Amino acid sequence: MKPSDLFKGLVAIATTGALVYGGGAQATGAAQQQNAAPGKPTTFVANDPNGSKAERYRIRDYLVNLIKGAEKDSSITIASYRFDDYEVAKALIDKINSKRVTVRIIVDAEHRGTMPYRDVKIAADASRLSWIKYCEPGTSSGGNKHTSCIGDHIMHNKFFLFSKTGGKSNVVVQTSSNLSEHSGPKMWNTAFTAMGDDGKWLYDKYQEYFADLNSEQKRDDQYQHFIDEHGPVSNAKYKLYVSPRKESSSTVTFANILKSVKCDGNNSGGTNDDEHRTIVRVAAAQLAKGGGTAVAAELWRLDNEGCYVDVVGTDVSQAADGPLRGGLLRAPTGKYHGPEVREFSTNQCGTHEKNILIDGHYAGKPDQKVVFTGSHNLNRKSPWHNDDVILRITDADVHEKFKDHFFKIRAAAAITWQTSKYETYDPDDLEFNC
Repeated sequence: MKPSDLFKGLVAIATTGALVYGGGAQATGAAQQQNAAPGKPTTFVANDPNGSKAERYRIRDYLVNLIKGAEKDSSITIASYRFDDYEVAKALIDKINSKRVTVRIIVDAEHRGTMPYRDVKIAADASRLSWIKYCEPGTSSGGNKHTSCIGDHIMHNKFFLFSKTGGKSNVVVQTSSNLSEHSGPKMWNTAFTAMGDDGKWLYDKYQEYFADLNSEQKRDDQYQHFIDEHGPVSNAKYKLYVSPRKESSSTVTFANILKSVKCDGNNSGGTNDDEHRTIVRVAAAQLAKGGGTAVAAELWRLDNEGCYVDVVGTDVSQAADGPLRGGLLRAPTGKYHGPEVREFSTNQCGTHEKNILIDGHYAGKPDQKVVFTGSHNLNRKSPWHNDDVILRITDADVHEKFKDHFFKIRAAAAITWQTSKYETYDPDDLEFNC
């Protein structure tokens, strides 16, 4: 339970079903008949942990449908931190046994003992075409597990690549959802999909990153290595940031991203007034010391300079010098109120997302609509120790879909630490159950 003297208030608003927005029509074929998730590559898919079973498992079921839809002589490439889902394993085994689809999977070494992993490995070994592996683990030390492929902590990725599925080629799915019960269907998650000609560049970049993971070459600055070996790492629409990178106060990737935000100079979008101030929205599983503290400092600075900053998280550190008390809740020095800050209560189904949305001035250009998503948490491990990805998407339609979903999870978060919209009150006597 969070300390009562730190509670700022509560918003309890009923939530509705999961959101599904699409870059492709829902399928009516065999794969789609198995569940209610999209049967073809779809730009944006989100689950609802408080909804029906179909709504809770929407992202998992979507992945199953894409696996089932993989076409003859195509390939499936997966990097997944956890691998503990029987439906995904079953779909993969069926494809492996068909010997018409090549499957390659890397899993974090800590999760190599699950039954789904073992079952897929038996099928893959028998096929001699497909494989599933983990990177050779080291000995835990210094608070790091050494179960990653490149860094010294964990292989935390969650991406799925399909050379051809559901009538689309170059399909890239980047999700926040793990292939496990708790941090999959029991938490809010999103999945973004690129495809076709639009996805070709990104598909190739992810394949290059997968090859780096597969090589098991340990390095403390994969970020710079990826730029040097596989650059350019961006095009007009996408940019890929990978970790780990050398630890220092200047290498918190998300904090550096926020340093490229400017609060004014927009002609449209942003706040709904004549000023069009830039809006920064954050949906985060964690805001923890280290990287999270650096990000919180940037968010407070931006709000103080006139941006509208809106944050919702599941685990926001309350250490005296941490991101909440030492960052987001600092008293403003200008005319603005301070960031909007909300958090899920202990017994709620929280968000597992790692999303930052920018509506306004970014990287020297006004009127931008930018989404950052991926597997990278706002903590110490993701920037400096994990194998992790941040994907930048510059696209107004995609931003709108993520924004609509953000409003939904913000409404579901029970604790309001700070808001300019209403008086808050103490929620100590209320209970929330996931």
